[in-house]
Amino acid sequence: MRVVKVILDLDKTFDIWMCTCNSEKLLPLTLKRISEVIPSRVINRKFIVDDFSTDNSKEVAEKLGWQVYENKKKGVSNAQRYAFSLVETDYCAGFEHDLYLSKNWFPRIPNSVIEFGYDVAQGIRIRDTKGFKELDIYDNNHRNITSADNTFYAMIPTRNKEILKGNIDKGVSSHLKWHVDKGVCSRHIRGNMRNSLRHDYCIYRAVNQERLSTHLKSLMKSPLLSLRVIRETKGISVIVLYPLERLMILSGALVSKTF
Repeated sequence: MRVVKVILDLDKTFDIWMCTCNSEKLLPLTLKRISEVIPSRVINRKFIVDDFSTDNSKEVAEKLGWQVYENKKKGVSNAQRYAFSLVETDYCAGFEHDLYLSKNWFPRIPNSVIEFGYDVAQGIRIRDTKGFKELDIYDNNHRNITSADNTFYAMIPTRNKEILKGNIDKGVSSHLKWHVDKGVCSRHIRGNMRNSLRHDYCIYRAVNQERLSTHLKSLMKSPLLSLRVIRETKGISVIVLYPLERLMILSGALVSKTF
């Protein structure tokens, strides 16, 4: 009970935020889920940084009670930096628009930071598409994957806030004490194989800075890794999907380097 009480103290309320871009179809599901999981009594305020949406994302978010800010400079990294600059509390939580939050995220993830001293804590997420689901299960079984899609941050001391506002593209996890709780598993909404592959191509064009040789090596190794995933998860379709995923990532990286 002591740990839960820490979270519920009035001086431990926190801001929650999300970055959106043409997200109107998912927001009614994902924002309502956040409201179901996180009690309103611990939320200082909730806001969205919208990355130049051309649909009704902003209107949907406002209707659901979220304050909306326009991104100052296009791109998800810029939107995240802007979101951190808007945080008013000592702690905050950030979510992606396509994440259906695990019901045990609260109070477990915030407690990892407030009570147990981590700078950042998060759960894991598993894509909802066959084949990619097995890949995510395998990945999470064998390594800690840091992300910004169901993540709780300490904005104190000042050093933390400055790192989060300034180094999104430079490996924030290497500068902060980061905890991945594999007992908290959220659903990453993709819907179908095509959407997953499109996301792999687009996100690596937008934010990934690894060398092309790194992506090429991953593509070459993908058939062997596929066999390992199949042995562990019994997901036969991985033998095709994982090499295809690595090909899309390499393609996105190539376009990014070219342009």
